[in-house]
Amino acid sequence: MTHNDLKECLYGRLNFRSENYIEQVDSNFVGREQFDIVVCLSTIKWIHLNFNDVGLKALFLKVRDQLSTGGLFIFDSQPWKSYKKVQEKDKMQIELKPHCFKAYLKAIGFKLINTVDKTLDETKLEKVIYIYMKV
Repeated sequence: MTHNDLKECLYGRLNFRSENYIEQVDSNFVGREQFDIVVCLSTIKWIHLNFNDVGLKALFLKVRDQLSTGGLFIFDSQPWKSYKKVQEKDKMQIELKPHCFKAYLKAIGFKLINTVDKTLDETKLEKVIYIYMKV
């Protein structure tokens, strides 16, 4: 496939947006837009820290509701120790720790299909990229 073939294939189908996905939770909105892939890179920890478990679960549920069956949810996650570096321990209202995401996502209708381990050189924080499929 040439570059032009790929460009024609994706034209009108590929859309990048930057928005506060959590604040856009609206029961009338969910379901109107369907996506084949949702990507959240370098955002999960920050959503979790700013909106706690409620916000993170809202994100996961909204992604599930807007993904087509068989659609992919790709995101990266950082270990719990990186959360503690940013936020004071006593201020966090977090019970759903990163190592529990897999069980929660499975319970709401996702299946883990692949992981990619990655270490960032500048921070030495371990990150894992997860690829989940809506079942």
